[in-house]
Amino acid sequence: MAEFFHMGGHAYFIWMSYAIVCITFVYAFFSPIYRHRKLLRDLSKTNHGGKTKKVIATLKSADDEFSQSS
Repeated sequence: MAEFFHMGGHAYFIWMSYAIVCITFVYAFFSPIYRHRKLLRDLSKTNHGGKTKKVIATLKSADDEFSQSS
C-alpha cells in the first residue's frame, strides 16, 4: 500500500495533479451557483420600472424547475 502512495518517486506530482483537478471541479460546480445567487441579489436591489420583479420571478421559477429535475 505504501508503494501505491509513493508511486515510484513521482507521488508529489501525481497527487498535486489530482488536487488541481479536484479543485477545478469544485470551482466549476460552485461558481455558477454563486453567480446565479449574486445576480438574483443584485437584481432584487434595483428596480427598473417593475421589470426587475418579473425577471427575478422568471429566474426563480427556472431555478426551481432545475432543482426539481436534478
